Amino acid sequence: MTSTLLSDNFLKNVRTSARILEAVNHRFRKRIIDQIEDYGSLNTEALSRLLNVKSSLVSQHLDVLRREGIIKYHIEGKQFFYSLNYAKIEKINNAIHGLAEDY
Repeated sequence: MTSTLLSDNFLKNVRTSARILEAVNHRFRKRIIDQIEDYGSLNTEALSRLLNVKSSLVSQHLDVLRREGIIKYHIEGKQFFYSLNYAKIEKINNAIHGLAEDY
């Protein structure tokens, strides 16, 4: 019999949670999140100009944030505009506070 601590589902949830935390706990991605929060919605080119980096680098990091649900996007013409997924961020914040409250 497998203990609850080592169950496949528990370990899967730990891996998923670690990926999400790694996505937001990255220096450059934090800068992206800050800019999107300041402006509300930005496309890759605007973020590239604001952060003074190539748009390919911004795209790579946006993809990580999007896959983990930290940001969402909408399309205007041929442009993708990214905004923060505040519902997901609130869930992450609540989970972190729940873990950290004993420390």
